[in-house]
Amino acid sequence: MKFFTMLILLSTALPVAAEPSDGQKTAAELQKKIIDVTRKSLPAYVFIGGGSGVIISADGYVLTNYHVAGFSNKWQVYLSDGTPREAEMTGYDPRGDIALLKIKNAKDMPFLEMGDSDSLAAGQSVIAIGNPFGIGSNDLEPTVTYGIISAVHRFEGDYSDTIQTDAPINPGNSGGPLIDLNGRIVGINGRMEMRFESIKANTGIGYAIPANQIKRFLPGLKAGGRVEHGYVSGLSITQIPRDETYSLGVVVNRIARESGAEKAGLKFADVILKIDDYPVDNFSRFYGILGTYPAGAEIKITVRRINKEIILPVVLEPRKPVAEMLETGPNAPFLGVKFADPEDETEGAGIDEVVPDSPATKAGLRPGDIIMEFDGKKIENIPQLQALIREKKISDKVPLKIKRRGEEKEITITLGRRPNP
Repeated sequence: MKFFTMLILLSTALPVAAEPSDGQKTAAELQKKIIDVTRKSLPAYVFIGGGSGVIISADGYVLTNYHVAGFSNKWQVYLSDGTPREAEMTGYDPRGDIALLKIKNAKDMPFLEMGDSDSLAAGQSVIAIGNPFGIGSNDLEPTVTYGIISAVHRFEGDYSDTIQTDAPINPGNSGGPLIDLNGRIVGINGRMEMRFESIKANTGIGYAIPANQIKRFLPGLKAGGRVEHGYVSGLSITQIPRDETYSLGVVVNRIARESGAEKAGLKFADVILKIDDYPVDNFSRFYGILGTYPAGAEIKITVRRINKEIILPVVLEPRKPVAEMLETGPNAPFLGVKFADPEDETEGAGIDEVVPDSPATKAGLRPGDIIMEFDGKKIENIPQLQALIREKKISDKVPLKIKRRGEEKEITITLGRRPNP
């Protein structure tokens, strides 16, 4: 009897394996989901130079960043299983930092579908695939990082409607996919915010070009050549102070004669409320939305005019003609940018395109920057800046003052030699 009593006491004292809690089950399910999505996604990843890319169709179209692949028309890329393939540049969008390659003789390739970036919300889980610091180049093993969407609709100049994520992104991740937990591409990773310009390492702030923007440009990219962004010429807007009756929208304060804005029917004092179905909350959001459309796209602009809402169809024009650099001869200094007049600015030289692997790239210049001073001299227009550049020599170090997203920055650039065509 004592023996059985002892067994009963021992059985009540021994720990019993508890059923997993709901939280543990949820965590295990999430982990399995991440692993499954990663395994299905990795075969579509592509190594391109020191950066990344992703296959988006069975016939071998590859998305990457312009700053990764824009300096060559032909590439040897590597699939994630180590297979080398030849690829050619099809189309490119320098301002949107997107390039489209085509793998030669491709068929039945593994690929990822494009998702709906408009459906993203802060806090949503995402996965980034890339080659940070080139650490996967030796064994051709891409790196996977996990995080959340930190914010949507960030206006970062040329990254006009960018997705912000805390999924770790470093040099080498550029051009790789940002995917949701359904395995769809919601963005192409392209840039990270650096605490110190000289230290190119992850700070927890990465930016991706949204999938819906890329989808609007894909027909033009597949058609070949450079794809231009659209804009409305002759239009000047200003922010509505938040303490006024209508806090949503921007107000038109100038319409140039015979401009695209006038032809579209916009008028002085119109309050712009929406572009298509996107609310225009402020000045940056207006230009941010416009930056996601190619030239030739037809959009609808909703305005409030004398307490009445009006919808105006507008066909977007190509951005102002790019002023090419005028360097000539083998000893002419090379900056590595193409210029356009700044949006809504009266002075300075706006940067429309930065040539990959150029002095401008190495100095950290970006499309959308405005050069306000060159070597201590105030810049009033593009021809003046071009004349000042021609006075310099190759290897000269020149201080610049630029405006980026309304903030002034000082950058030093070392002028180089124009590369051979």
